[in-house]
Amino acid sequence: MAASDLTKTAFIFKTTYSKRKVPETLKRKHPLWMRLSKSEDWTGANDFKYAIMDSDPQGIGGTMAGAQSNNVKGPLGEQFAAVRRKRLGEGSIDGEAMAAATDDNGSLMRLVKTNVDGHLNEHTDTLAHALFRDGTGSRGVVSAVPIGNAFILTKQTDIRWFKRGMTLIASPNANGSTPRDGGATMEVTAVDYGSSTVTVDALVTGTTTSDYLFRDTEESTTSAPMDGLQSLFPATATTFRGVNCALDRERYAGWYINDPNTSVEENVGELIVRINSYGVSEGEMLVVMNPLKAWEIAKKQQAKVIYNGGSAGKTLIGFKTFEIQTPMGSAMCLPDPDCDITDGFVLTPSTLEIKGRYAMPHIVMDDDNKFLRAGTEDAIEYRSRSMGNLICYAPVLNGRFRLNA
Repeated sequence: MAASDLTKTAFIFKTTYSKRKVPETLKRKHPLWMRLSKSEDWTGANDFKYAIMDSDPQGIGGTMAGAQSNNVKGPLGEQFAAVRRKRLGEGSIDGEAMAAATDDNGSLMRLVKTNVDGHLNEHTDTLAHALFRDGTGSRGVVSAVPIGNAFILTKQTDIRWFKRGMTLIASPNANGSTPRDGGATMEVTAVDYGSSTVTVDALVTGTTTSDYLFRDTEESTTSAPMDGLQSLFPATATTFRGVNCALDRERYAGWYINDPNTSVEENVGELIVRINSYGVSEGEMLVVMNPLKAWEIAKKQQAKVIYNGGSAGKTLIGFKTFEIQTPMGSAMCLPDPDCDITDGFVLTPSTLEIKGRYAMPHIVMDDDNKFLRAGTEDAIEYRSRSMGNLICYAPVLNGRFRLNA
């Protein structure tokens, strides 16, 4: 049966319709996702190979004989192989519901446009979430033994990634392996942002404290939408995309500072100095963090302001953004709600690229058809797709630091 038949979409229709636009309450900002460079030319084999150098030729010495004897290595580097990750989406609309929604005088909103736009919004949300994560697909962690059909998340900001109608699985493992009750699913029926509480139709047997939650079929590194910033700049450098990053930690896996008790300003300043001491940042640098953390800094700066009065009966309170300056460079803050509350990044956007095949996401039109006619019912079907991954061509010009939740 179509996901959007006349009965299920009855709430959309009314006798008359004011011409005012219906508020688009589900649209979200994805600042870094929108800012990063994107390409659509990933054709051919599934993997994309790119090289990163860690040293120039070493034929230097105090004498020519010494220079010649030293000229045995270099330039040195490694070749990374990124896998093109695929994410798929599907939606359907009942024929009668579609016909009934063709006139604004008889419908609350255009059904087809609402369905497709909303579907692409959700697909983009999934990609934006993955952009900051570790490639496992985890959306949150259960903080305590669930009460009834409800559970609370360990991080309040993770509630952003749960919506009514979403199908979840639970696993005791961060990579989604060995899911509870053999991979049984549960549907989100209610979300409480204030208390970080998710309610489901029926709790999967065995779900308990510290379990990881995933959208069904998005668990594990093989099915997550992409390798995110936590993968590119990990806490511990290991093998990534076929390269042993421990050979030259910072040049292959970026900088990492694990000192959450030190202020954000100090961590950012240290990263900026390190980045510009060991590389040359050829472009703007951004400090990316969750808006709640950015607001904490703004409040601290606000305490230093001396008020001299306002204009037209107004006083400006707070800061829209801020810039952190060091002797080795500066970086502007970009608050991004997609960023994990315990992460902060100093990024050089010019070194990052979302590389894909076609736009990410896009409506599948390989046969020039946006919609398909369902074979056994009066309905149309549309499909979305994204194919790509996140690439960093100069990890040494980027860094990550930890924050307290």
